[in-house]
Amino acid sequence: MLGVLPTRSDQIDYPYSVRFQVREARPGWLKIADASDAYNHGETDEDDRPLPVRTVYSGEGWIPADAAQFAIQSARGFARPDRSSERLLDLGDDWVTDMGRVAAIRACGPGGWVLVDYVVVRESVGGVPRELAADRVRTGTAWFQGVCEAEETTCDMASVDRE
Repeated sequence: MLGVLPTRSDQIDYPYSVRFQVREARPGWLKIADASDAYNHGETDEDDRPLPVRTVYSGEGWIPADAAQFAIQSARGFARPDRSSERLLDLGDDWVTDMGRVAAIRACGPGGWVLVDYVVVRESVGGVPRELAADRVRTGTAWFQGVCEAEETTCDMASVDRE
């Protein structure tokens, strides 16, 4: 083990996770670097005391692919990192990570594409998300654009789903 990336479940309840850059993806693993506690900009605990900046390993190393999370601001997943390839998932106006989650990162591609295993556990009914019955949960693997690594908010990027 080269180092440690603290999580939200450490002794102190930090509001955000550690940030890092993904350099490479292999089945089940991500090569990361440049980890930092960049989100800690004066956050305080429940008694209004400042949270200390966490010490993190900032060199390169490998982590399990299912240990990283991010939002995907897109409803459409594709067979290849190409919008003209077969569409494997289309949730209309609902982003995949609003209706479910990223189960694992499989690969990163050019142009901000990412190949993920996803799980869709909600559907939108009249604009209101509702949980799906267990036999209707959808899983799959697809390429997506619209990755937002900021977990505290959306990235307010232009929609990648416009055609």
